[in-house]
Amino acid sequence: MLSAVACGSSSSAPTAPTTSSGSQLLAPTGFYQTSQKVNATNNEMQFAWDGNGTSYQFVVGSGPGAADVFSTEVVGNTYTWVSTQKAGSYYARVAAKRGDTTSAFSTEVSVFVVDVRNVIDAMYFHGGPMSDTPDNARNNPVTSVWADGTRVNVLVSTEATETARANAQTFTDLYASLMGGAVTASISMTGDAMHDKDYRTFPEFTVGIRVQSGYCGGALGCVLVGAGPAPGGPNKAMVTLESGSGLYLSATAHELAHAYGISHVVTPVAGRPELRFMMSPVNASEQMTDTEKLAIRLARAAGLSPGWARSRAQSAGLVNPY
Repeated sequence: MLSAVACGSSSSAPTAPTTSSGSQLLAPTGFYQTSQKVNATNNEMQFAWDGNGTSYQFVVGSGPGAADVFSTEVVGNTYTWVSTQKAGSYYARVAAKRGDTTSAFSTEVSVFVVDVRNVIDAMYFHGGPMSDTPDNARNNPVTSVWADGTRVNVLVSTEATETARANAQTFTDLYASLMGGAVTASISMTGDAMHDKDYRTFPEFTVGIRVQSGYCGGALGCVLVGAGPAPGGPNKAMVTLESGSGLYLSATAHELAHAYGISHVVTPVAGRPELRFMMSPVNASEQMTDTEKLAIRLARAAGLSPGWARSRAQSAGLVNPY
């Protein structure tokens, strides 16, 4: 066994490198990730820091302390890393430079690259690494979404209030725009509280929105399993909200998305604001996120339609092997 032996002694602590002018070149401070944008083939992650270098060495590693993924010299105190496409955790840090002198590295920041194909897998096939049922991907599930040309009739009980109606309008209008107008909706209020209504008695292409406290077992809202578009459902559904209060704006859009055939997206790293999703079962977001919008646009562009098997989506490059 080899051992390292230090000869001599000194009570002084290590000092930062000095420049020819004698001023210390300090490790950058305040290094953090300021934003993240998920694209079809990469992520754009912006970083910022404070420091006294004339330039900086920005590095990304596949593990703590590594620099094997990316390294570049940066002028200025911000940098946008265009990541790899492969999902996973990476580690970024930055060192100050002045001439031939380089400081110690800043505190390291862990980042998570999101592969939008995993988002599509979760949303349309309820499987893959960003789903709450990841192994469902092994069963080659099929997608259940509204077919082109569908006009959904959304009935909102007056008990659910105008707030629920307005939020439903926002979601359905956004979805229609993402689908190029191929799937639209009409929304109307009804005095029927629908407390005892079985959604299966609805006319086809109808979704009800009601308030029924305690029905969803403590959740803000729910849609019964088996409801929603064909082939997984009967082309009808009931959205149940715990309350009609404006506090639950996000629940309306989240549950309507379920009624449209869209499943949960699990946040890969807890507590990261750049990785919150409307379809996360724990993170409430009042608007569909840009990542989810991208997933819908990409699926639409690839021709995804009701009854597509996951294997077909994989062949089309929409999802990853699992």
